[in-house]
This record gives sequence, structure tokens and C-alpha cells, in this order.
Amino acid sequence: MSWALTALAAAGLVLAQGAAADPGVACGWRPALNRTATRSVADLTGCALIAALVALCVAFRRMLPLLALLLPEPLTFAITAVELRVEPPEDPDSRR
Repeated sequence: MSWALTALAAAGLVLAQGAAADPGVACGWRPALNRTATRSVADLTGCALIAALVALCVAFRRMLPLLALLLPEPLTFAITAVELRVEPPEDPDSRR
């Protein structure tokens, strides 16, 4: 039971971080969460990378409490890197 709850919390955290990084979040959280969920299903490797980094940040925070001020930077960098890693599909009309 606790593993399922941990997995659910990790998935929610990855979705929330992805939605916060979405440029369209200014238009509302629900559309941003929908886009993030769609991208997350398409890019499971990226979600696993973000979840692993979240786990590392939690471990670092537990070991060294003074690192709490520095932890948002690697998370932001990882989310940006995962978003930039996936190239959008090329539009066939753009070649003309």
C-alpha cells in the first residue's frame, strides 16, 4: 500500500512540475496539466528521469538540510532539459 501511494505521489509531483514548466500555464492550470499528461505518456523516459532527480533531491535534502535552498535549480534544469530533448514533429508544409 505504501509503495502504491509513493508511486502515485511521485507521478503527481512529476505532472505538477511539468505543468509549472509549461509556457501555457498563464492561460490556466487545467490545459497545462492536460498537455503535460499527454507529453508524459509519450515520453516515459523523461518522466523517469525527472522522478529519479526528485528522489535524489529528497535524499540530498534529508542528508544535508542546508541544500534546501539549492534544490530548485537542478529540478528546473532537468525539466527544461527533458522538454528540449523531445523535438516536435516536423510539419511537411514548412519545407516549402
